[in-house]
Amino acid sequence: MTANDPGHVNNLSKDQERSLRRFWARILSELSDKDGDLAGYSLADDDDGAPSAKAMRTSSSISATSNVSSGSRNGVGTTDPDEDESDDEFHDALEGPVFTEEDKAGIEKTKEFIDPGADATRDQMLQELYYSCGFDDADVMVLRFLRARKWDISKAYIMITNAIKWRLKSDVKGLLEKGESFIGFSSLEKGKGYYLPVTDKLGRPVVCVHVARHHKNDPLIETERFTIWEMETGRQILKYPAEAATIVFDMTDFGLKNMDYPFVKILISVLEAYYPECLGLLLIVNAPWVFNGVWKIIKPLIDPVVASKIRFAKISEVPTWIEKDALPTSLGGKFVYKFNKADTAELAKNAQRAADKAGRVAAEKAWKSAWEKLRLATREWIITGHALDTATASEKASRSQAYEAASKKRKDIADTVAKNFRGYLKYVYLPGLYNRNGMIPPPS
Repeated sequence: MTANDPGHVNNLSKDQERSLRRFWARILSELSDKDGDLAGYSLADDDDGAPSAKAMRTSSSISATSNVSSGSRNGVGTTDPDEDESDDEFHDALEGPVFTEEDKAGIEKTKEFIDPGADATRDQMLQELYYSCGFDDADVMVLRFLRARKWDISKAYIMITNAIKWRLKSDVKGLLEKGESFIGFSSLEKGKGYYLPVTDKLGRPVVCVHVARHHKNDPLIETERFTIWEMETGRQILKYPAEAATIVFDMTDFGLKNMDYPFVKILISVLEAYYPECLGLLLIVNAPWVFNGVWKIIKPLIDPVVASKIRFAKISEVPTWIEKDALPTSLGGKFVYKFNKADTAELAKNAQRAADKAGRVAAEKAWKSAWEKLRLATREWIITGHALDTATASEKASRSQAYEAASKKRKDIADTVAKNFRGYLKYVYLPGLYNRNGMIPPPS
């Protein structure tokens, strides 16, 4: 998925752009004390303003139908593990493992992490929405939720506000500010999961997860924090126009001791509910036959849209999506992961930034000031868009001109928001591995 695909920010139909305006009107009228008057603009004149079912099918199926990202039993990759084995032992395994009491207890613990939490104040939610947009185009962020809910504005609003509440409860901002030591060095040093220094053949970041390096008894809190950190890191590694990432699950040496059902539940929930439309492809590579039983338990839990992006592949097939030499050695490539902690010089720079209270206040003020201008520009864009929608034939030309001017103004201000956020980010994001290896630019 890229910014240029149908239903994405650079390729919206008139109906989709109208739905985007109505969605922003709903968000601002609900969360901003200054924008209650926009509530009426979130309503369609005749229906919910959603694009046609055909348009939505085209938009939502882009990734699944791509020649590179798809697979079939007659081609490369499958949507289910290989079931050609016919011995009795194999078919017995397909009955699947049963949940132990330990598994059940772990899954129960995930409920607190997954739950969006109690209501926050409107201002807290609005500020978290601003922060979650980061240096992305704000429309890119909210369009993820619209597409995930098939352009149903009410459902998309519930989804995005739940995601905001979850971010506040999980203290995503605080986690990124505390950095690697807070996440836990164990996961980082073991190389459980990491981003490759290359993209796949569609320009998407690639994160490799070595399942055998994770034990189901590893601390759940560390797993939760590591998952959030990886998701947020991926957003920084994304390069325009890519809007989604590829995940490779390396199942080499997998055993049931590595099968962490609570982690699976966390990952599914995070991908579906809190980071929608961020997954382009998920490859499960070199899965042993025992995983068939596990897959029978997991598959019904996965949203069909997410499930359509999952492919099972042999090691020899992975270069269909990712250049062979760039793969880790366990998958036939040459890449060797190594985690290096911050050295003395980096720690000194971090301490210097932390001590720069005045700089942080100034950077935050500049970023929030830009967002206030964007809020006002978004109001103008919503109102002039509605005026164009309701224009008579004689009014169409002048109102179209006003809307185009409002759209351009809003886009220019959005660029300033992104620029100012980068200046603020250095105070609220502690640099880590991917800054050291050059995959993410160092703080300015």
